[in-house]
Amino acid sequence: MTKEAQKSANCWFCNCRPAQEKSVFNTKVFKPISRKFVFPNTIRTKYLYIDIYIPRCSECKKNHTTYIIKLVGFSLIFVLIGLIFGLLLCEENNNALLTGVLDGTLFGILSSYLIYSFLKNCKADVKSVCKYSIKKYPDIAARLEDGWKQTKSLLIY
Repeated sequence: MTKEAQKSANCWFCNCRPAQEKSVFNTKVFKPISRKFVFPNTIRTKYLYIDIYIPRCSECKKNHTTYIIKLVGFSLIFVLIGLIFGLLLCEENNNALLTGVLDGTLFGILSSYLIYSFLKNCKADVKSVCKYSIKKYPDIAARLEDGWKQTKSLLIY
C-alpha cells in the first residue's frame, strides 16, 4: 500500500478510526528465490522479501503494545512462580532437582497459555497482530496465494 493510500485509509485492525502514519504496522513476507546444497543435509536458501505496511490507528497500536506487555509479563511471572513451586516440591519430596524445575516450568507455561487465551478474547473487536490474523490483510493474502510466506521456511529434503 502506498503512503498516499495509507493516509486516506481507515485502520485495518478496528475499521473505524483513521490510520496514522506513525502507528503503521510493518511486517515482511518472504519468497525463496534459490536453494543451494552446501554440505550433506544442509541447504542454503536465499529469500526475496517485501515490507508490507498495514494501516493502523494510535488506539490499536496502544492496545497491541499493552497486550504484548501483559502477555510477556504474565508469562514471566507464572514461569517464575512455577519454578519456585517446582523447587519447593523438589525439597519436600527429595526428588531430583530437574524434575521439580521441569514440573514448575510446565505449570508456568500452561498458566501463561490460559492468560494468553483470556487476553486474546478480551479485544475480539480489534484484530490481532499475530501472523494468523494479518494473513487476511489483502496485500498479504494476495502474496500468500502467489507462493510467498510469512516466515522463512526450514525446508528439509
